[in-house]
Amino acid sequence: MNKPNPKVLRAFHLASELSTATELLSLGLNQVASPKWQARQPGGAFTQLSQGVERLLKTTFWVSEASHGRSVDSKFGIGASGHAIAELDQRVFDIYVGESQSATPYMEELIAETRSDPYWKDILLALDRWAATPGRYRDLDALRGRNHQGDPPWASWDAAEHRAITGAGGWGNLTAGHLIDSRRRLLLSFMRWWHVHYRAWQHGLIGPEGKQFSSEIRPASLHLDPSIAALVDGR
Repeated sequence: MNKPNPKVLRAFHLASELSTATELLSLGLNQVASPKWQARQPGGAFTQLSQGVERLLKTTFWVSEASHGRSVDSKFGIGASGHAIAELDQRVFDIYVGESQSATPYMEELIAETRSDPYWKDILLALDRWAATPGRYRDLDALRGRNHQGDPPWASWDAAEHRAITGAGGWGNLTAGHLIDSRRRLLLSFMRWWHVHYRAWQHGLIGPEGKQFSSEIRPASLHLDPSIAALVDGR
């Protein structure tokens, strides 16, 4: 039996992983976009979003390291620490910042815009806390008599949404329109984050392999509601 070509096999696994990540991001964002969805009962949305974010960040890091001829520790990303997506996010954006200095000003602007976004840090913190074992299993732990101290994992998302409602001018005369507007502000924040990854791959910030596979993470997945994808159209 002929052994599969290692390059072909790697390409297959890379494309498959990126497909999984974008599908998870899309399905999670579709849920969040619904006015009926509430962060205090995140359901599958936080699980899908946190896993999608984690997969995209890990793949980005691995592809970047491979492009520089560096091997990644086989234990990287394994165990409880492997779900520390806020730390992963910082590590990946450090790569982008360093590489963008030799790229176009467009990339520097996109990265700066994403890092200064008024809601993203709180969104990321919520997903980071959810990804940690005490966050994912908070309700199950409570049922077996183990209560966790501190804020629930969705607290920072809730705080971001409250600020978004304030920004939409909704607290004085709260309407369905204000709630929809505030939720779209958070969706735009998330889509900016996704879009900067797409452009970073496309512009070669993580090497030629990233550039080759950039179309796989374009924020216009078949699973994503077109109205959400339209938030970053033409950027």
